[in-house]
Amino acid sequence: MAIFSSMLRSASISKNLFLLVLGTLLPVVLFSAGLAVVQARQERQTFERGMHDRVVAITSAIDAELRATVAALRILAESQALADGELEGFHGLALRVKNLRPEWVTVILADANGQQQVNAALPYGAEPLRTEESASFEAVVRTMQPAIGSLSAGPRGLQQAFPVRVPVLRKGRLAYVLTAVVDPVVISGLLREQGMPNDWVASVVDRRLLQVARLHQGQVQVGVTVAPAFHAALTSGAAEGAYKGGTLEGTPSYVTWRRSAFSGWSVGVGVPAKSVEASAWRFLVLGLLGVGVSLALALLLARILARRISEPVALLADQARAMRRANYSSSVQPTQPITPPDEQHALADTSPCREAKTGSAKKLAMRELRELQSALGDAAQAMQALGLARAQAEGANRAKDEFLAMLGHELRNPLSAITGALQILRLRPEGAPAILAQGVLQRQTAHMTKLVDDLLDASRVSRGKIDLERRPLDFAALVQRVAVQLVGSSSKHQLDLQLEPAWVSGDDTRMEQIVSNLLTNAMRYSPAGGAIQVVLARSAGRVVLTVHDEGVGMSAELLPRVFDLFVQGERDAARSQGGLGIGLTLARRLAELHDGWLDAHSDGEGRGSTFTLKMTAIEPPSSIGPRAVTGDNHAVRRLEVLLV
Repeated sequence: MAIFSSMLRSASISKNLFLLVLGTLLPVVLFSAGLAVVQARQERQTFERGMHDRVVAITSAIDAELRATVAALRILAESQALADGELEGFHGLALRVKNLRPEWVTVILADANGQQQVNAALPYGAEPLRTEESASFEAVVRTMQPAIGSLSAGPRGLQQAFPVRVPVLRKGRLAYVLTAVVDPVVISGLLREQGMPNDWVASVVDRRLLQVARLHQGQVQVGVTVAPAFHAALTSGAAEGAYKGGTLEGTPSYVTWRRSAFSGWSVGVGVPAKSVEASAWRFLVLGLLGVGVSLALALLLARILARRISEPVALLADQARAMRRANYSSSVQPTQPITPPDEQHALADTSPCREAKTGSAKKLAMRELRELQSALGDAAQAMQALGLARAQAEGANRAKDEFLAMLGHELRNPLSAITGALQILRLRPEGAPAILAQGVLQRQTAHMTKLVDDLLDASRVSRGKIDLERRPLDFAALVQRVAVQLVGSSSKHQLDLQLEPAWVSGDDTRMEQIVSNLLTNAMRYSPAGGAIQVVLARSAGRVVLTVHDEGVGMSAELLPRVFDLFVQGERDAARSQGGLGIGLTLARRLAELHDGWLDAHSDGEGRGSTFTLKMTAIEPPSSIGPRAVTGDNHAVRRLEVLLV
């Protein structure tokens, strides 16, 4: 990189302008190439959408044909002969209808038990044949709705066909099931009518995944199984889709398929991958070729323009040197280049000294441009620094306003309570009201003292005035003591303590302040009846304290700022949760002073919060062995009282 930068500084202005044009044009070229790739992809997607439309059209045509068959069977079911129970007369009618519809192999009338009563392919009274493809027959009996069956070979195995069945109802009850056994040639005819290219594959598949008709290279196949990839798509549970896979012949193809909601059959159209990708590749190659030609022409034009620009700039550099020397020749005409007297002689020779002077002039011009660029860069950095300072000042001003508003709210509430209590004491200095008022004064004075202490601690932390008296500390006992005092004594929250023996080197008072702030924060933002889980464990030479609540949680915007001074979550109008947004800031700073780390995590609003404190573990003092901490132990703390 340094070598390249040195080359740019020593290059002529013509080459620098050429590189400038090239650097400016390169993103456009890359964008054009990317656009060509995107357009090629869109071309393929457009082709795939056309395939989907073709599949929808084929499915609609097949559904229309099957619905027409159902409609014809419904008309036949309403015949007078069948209504009068004249099955022999109905046999003749069914035979005439079969002859009018050559795609029908036969017409069958069966009772609800599947026993054939009439079969147009047999003389009336002949021994009935068994009912083939019972799944669709059972569907009609169960739902009393028309059903389209799957492909079957028939009782004699001579001809493959599929049944279309409709119920015959009498007084709301199923009397018969009327079936038209249809030749698959009608389906293959519909596929041929689509006019698809010979290398395409079109398949119509029944519920049993047998191909009712498959058209490929102008040939129709009936009753064959589907390709493995098509089988996987049809059994995926989706109603339609597209994939790239092999056909029965092993040809890689793009396949689009759709299942009919009416018949339960599926229609798939496969196009060879080379046919789909050929158009996209052709479009891509033409686009990249156009980009290459455009790039070559642009570079050629840039070179011509660079030459035309570099010569006047070099001349301006010579004139600038002459102006600095204030040594113009009075004989120079306005239309002639202004040349200093000491260089007029140099123009008359071709010595290396003249070439060095010319190169010096070009370098001088480039130096001036670099100085201008440096000045602009300095100005831009100054403006950026000014904007950053302004943003920080505005943020600090907003934080100050928010803090003052919070402080006003937090001080107003205890002051109002204190004022009311004083009024009660003035009016009723004795008795139960006076005792109640004294309790209010005590609580609210303690609350205000806590606010002032937090403000003083925040000030000490910001100025680095906190001194720690670190010593071996039974951290498990401290956590248990603070948790029982704060959470255990609260009737609104449930405490879940899971503590392992753990010792750290820390200041007893400040470590208690960290744990107290974390538990107070959890209680403040947890609903009534919510559980607060406190887990203390040792892991890889560290003591890990986790405080988890089931409260309001934190949004993704609040989470990175939760440890900033005066930052709090959303509050209600009454500010019932209290606090100034100082506790977590103090907790993290005190943890850092103990060479530890405090982190926060939340899965989102309404999903609770987890605060994790990590500190270096130490071995307990030799005089005190490790002991298990249980919920019944009460830690004994030595107090030192100084009375002034």
